[in-house]
Amino acid sequence: SPLPVQTTSLTLRITTMAIERWADEYLDYVKIHEDGSHSVFPYNDPLVKTKKYPDGLPTYEYGITQPIRDKYTKSPNETEREYAARELNAEYVPRVKNKIGEEAWNRMPNGMKKWASDLTWNAGSISDSIAEHITNENYDGALKVGLEYVIASSRNKDGSKQSKVIRGLADRVASRHNLAAADPAIKGVKPISSFDVVKNPDNTS
Repeated sequence: SPLPVQTTSLTLRITTMAIERWADEYLDYVKIHEDGSHSVFPYNDPLVKTKKYPDGLPTYEYGITQPIRDKYTKSPNETEREYAARELNAEYVPRVKNKIGEEAWNRMPNGMKKWASDLTWNAGSISDSIAEHITNENYDGALKVGLEYVIASSRNKDGSKQSKVIRGLADRVASRHNLAAADPAIKGVKPISSFDVVKNPDNTS
C-alpha cells in the first residue's frame, strides 16, 4: 500500500520593493514623530499651542491618513513599515519630483531628500519658492523658507477658525531642519537646539 504523504501549508511574504538607505532612515524619523507625542525641544512660550484639534483626520502608524489608506490598498501580509515605504515611494517622493524635476532630485544630498519628503509628508507639498531654491541648489534658502511652516488653521470651540502656531508643527519644523543639518554634504547649515516663538504684526503667531 502507498505510504501516507505529509503536507505542510506555508505562507510566504515576499517583499519586492527595494528601499534606499536615506528612505529607511527617514521612516525611522517618521515613526517617532507621527506615532504618539514626541518633543525634542523645550516649550515655555504660552503662544505655542499644545491642544489637539478635532479637524484632524484619523491616522494609522507613520501618520498615514485614511484617504491614503483608501488610495493604496494594504496587503494582509504587508507590515506597516513596508506599507509606509511603499507610500513614500508611490506618493510623496513623486510629489517632490513633480515640483523640482528628476535631475534636481538626483542632485540633492540625502539630508535634503529626507527634508523635502518630510515637508511633503506633513504639509502635502513644497512651495514654489522652496522648489526654486532646490533647483538652484540653494539648500540653505530652501531650509530658511521651510522654517515658516509652524502655523495652521484650527477650529475654536465656537466653530470659528483661527490661524495659530501649533506646538507639534514647531517641533516638527525644527526637527525636520535638523534632518538636513545632520548631512555633511549640506554646507553652512547649523542644527537647531532651541527656539522661541514671537508674535508677528499680523497676530497670526
